[in-house]
Amino acid sequence: MKTIALVNQKGGVGKTTLAMNLAACLVQAGRSALVLDADPQQSASRWAEVYAGPRGIEVVRFDASRPIDVVSEELERIGAERRAEFAVMDCPPQLRATTEAALLLAELTLVPVGPSPLDIWAAEEVLAFARDAQHVRGDGKPHVALVPSRLSGTVMGRDLPLVLEALGERLAPGITERIVVAESAIVGETLPDYAPDSKSSGEFLALTQFVMELLNG
Repeated sequence: MKTIALVNQKGGVGKTTLAMNLAACLVQAGRSALVLDADPQQSASRWAEVYAGPRGIEVVRFDASRPIDVVSEELERIGAERRAEFAVMDCPPQLRATTEAALLLAELTLVPVGPSPLDIWAAEEVLAFARDAQHVRGDGKPHVALVPSRLSGTVMGRDLPLVLEALGERLAPGITERIVVAESAIVGETLPDYAPDSKSSGEFLALTQFVMELLNG
């Protein structure tokens, strides 16, 4: 089971939305995936309690704040029991033990960044921690990619991808802030079911393709 961690020390950047829709798109692509809800707010778990669509995503509440060897063993157990190819971990804000464990165990870390200087500064700190984790692991992992998130028609929103490129990491396809994304969460569905032909669904599919190509490469 390959773990994809959604990490940023700042809240409000769309981690849970990304986690749920990425898992849904992986399932749509014929891959088995689940969501690990490592955020004490348990937003992903609440989303799943509402979701009753034909491709309902399993969400597992997951405590990643424990010692790293315990967390690693738990990941292996969940992967074996669920026979999942991918686990998408929704991490809490702030760089705490949970985030450190995610960086040390994940194959890929996605860092969603909104069009705000505060978001960009927070992402820079996350990247520093991710590079430390790569040094500790010694295998070049986790792979790291920045995800332009909550994009809008503002100047900052239009310029965000260029700003993120300057941080020196891979740039993933961006996600635009649209009403259909909020609507899908309100009714507890993911975009592949709620609005499969929407531009937002297409953006998440592009992100999913990026993730699969990166991990397979």
